[in-house]
Amino acid sequence: SNSTLKMRIGDIKLQRVTNQIQRLEAALLKDPTNAEYKAKLDKARQLEQQAGIDTFRERCEAFPSDLSLKFSYGEYLYKAGQFKDALSQFQKAIADPKVADVANEKLAECFMRLEKPKMAVKPIEFSLSKSVAQSERWKSLMYLWGQALRQMGEEAGAKEKFEKIYEVDISFKDVGDLI
Repeated sequence: SNSTLKMRIGDIKLQRVTNQIQRLEAALLKDPTNAEYKAKLDKARQLEQQAGIDTFRERCEAFPSDLSLKFSYGEYLYKAGQFKDALSQFQKAIADPKVADVANEKLAECFMRLEKPKMAVKPIEFSLSKSVAQSERWKSLMYLWGQALRQMGEEAGAKEKFEKIYEVDISFKDVGDLI
């Protein structure tokens, strides 16, 4: 069918760009100062973002009730810096129990990027409840929560979150400087 063909074309475009990115990253490992490789890699990443946005927008239009597609679409929008549009997709995707915790995390990140830290707290708390204590994801979520609290002017609460991270990993990001 036409939608199946469109999906396959989208998959091929994404795979082609992904392969190109992998080749360029490998070339940069061999020659890290090569400006031409860096420029090509930046361009390839932009192409990947746009191909992902186009592909998943079409898929969401073809299958409007598939929440996992909305999550993937939101991820590409987020990577492209389109935080408001990404936020909308993550808000829909949280209804899918398979991606709810990660979608809430992304939702919180969008709120933070849009300078709405108070709105980020509830999704962070939800994602934290689903994460393994003291894991990398837990530390990232606690850090995000601390940043939200700092933006809201709640320095004591923020410091408490950063201290919890510091207790398990003194080298995580800049928590040592934040406490």
